[in-house]
Amino acid sequence: MARFTREYGLHLLVVEGKGHFPIDMLRVEMASPDTEGDSAAIQDVGVYRRVVLQQFVTHAKQVPYAERWDAFGWNVVWSGSREKYSAWRESQTRKSYDRRGV
Repeated sequence: MARFTREYGLHLLVVEGKGHFPIDMLRVEMASPDTEGDSAAIQDVGVYRRVVLQQFVTHAKQVPYAERWDAFGWNVVWSGSREKYSAWRESQTRKSYDRRGV
């Protein structure tokens, strides 16, 4: 299971998957969709998609329930502060360009 360094407060949790989104995981993770686009992605059943969630972290040892997400066919791909999210997202964009040979 992946471990994430956590600080208290509002974090972002990025999950990817296909099929029905496990709505109960919002309660388990104390999370909600980050944007209207993420809310729409939760409802879009037919395609593989990435959903960004806002999560309130209450203690340093709180980590995403990666195994439970996996059980629903979804993967936790990133977790951390909003400030660090921009850098992570940029690195993902660069990786996708690198894979295409651009």
